[in-house]
Amino acid sequence: MSDDKGFGPAGTGGGKTKECEHCRAQIDEQATRCPYCQGRTGKPGGGSKRAAAMVVSLVLASVAMGLSILPMLWRLHSDANKAEFETHRDAVKILDTKMVSDSYSVTVLGKVQNDSPIAWRSMLIEATFLNAKGEIIDTATETVYATIPPRTSVAFKAGTTTSSPDDQYKDFKVRIVTAEEGRF
Repeated sequence: MSDDKGFGPAGTGGGKTKECEHCRAQIDEQATRCPYCQGRTGKPGGGSKRAAAMVVSLVLASVAMGLSILPMLWRLHSDANKAEFETHRDAVKILDTKMVSDSYSVTVLGKVQNDSPIAWRSMLIEATFLNAKGEIIDTATETVYATIPPRTSVAFKAGTTTSSPDDQYKDFKVRIVTAEEGRF
């Protein structure tokens, strides 16, 4: 005979027992709740532990698979943005540039003019600094995080601390390395 609280057969008359997971008391093997501490013991035979372990394993495997796919998706996204920018590169120009330097730093100031039909963001600009012989003596990169809508311009500056005496900085070149398609 069983009571109505899920303790299993009444009494301890010779049936098989198991240990309560909570208080370690010996209880009837068929009990789903300990008569001493009232703790749930799960299905007879420990099936709940196996099921929980299986669920945890499946969740961990799913998370691991998801994390391994993220870098691949990011590369696909980046490659698509680079390809899109390359098709419109000629319509995005660097204008009105000038170099400013002192004994500690050198900076290029200018504007990016977007004459393409696409808004651009996260535009990476590279300034290359040259000596009197036309040799590269320094570089600086700057990311323009602002979204640049079609047929508009935005100011930028790309600078660095000088690695050569400031009188060595005679010329510079500026280029747009890459940009991502912006959304409004």
